[in-house]
Amino acid sequence: MGKNIDDREEDEMFRGRQLEDPRPDDAVALIEETSAFLQGRAPDLYEVRGQRIPTWARLNPMAHAPAAYIRALADRHHVEFQPSGSWNWALGSLAEEMVTLAGDEDAELAALQRRHLVPLELLLAADRRLLSAEYVLEIARTLLRSHPSSSTPRPD
Repeated sequence: MGKNIDDREEDEMFRGRQLEDPRPDDAVALIEETSAFLQGRAPDLYEVRGQRIPTWARLNPMAHAPAAYIRALADRHHVEFQPSGSWNWALGSLAEEMVTLAGDEDAELAALQRRHLVPLELLLAADRRLLSAEYVLEIARTLLRSHPSSSTPRPD
């Protein structure tokens, strides 16, 4: 069944709007943001857009990235990052803590993310303050150390 005249006119009007306004519309932006959030790439999206990276987005890779990413970050942490209070250093320290607690179990690493880091990420998103890397690291470590796989708290 063919399109009626009204449908064709609507299609032509819609196509014209797309050509006139090449910026992504709200739906496309939402899809990009949601995808980046769920894949642990929120900081990259803010960086590409030239926007300041919010605190919650700094933690985003640790809350959503695959186990291989977290393990690789933990492995290279002391080689690439010096204790400096930077976000790279803090996230590397957090990755080490997570790998220590999870051992060789990727499922346990995912459980740490789900039970502790995703809720922290959401709290930080609701708070909207820019917090230091060291402060967020300390909160995350406290949460991780409350996990059943952590039998005793370890010194920093």
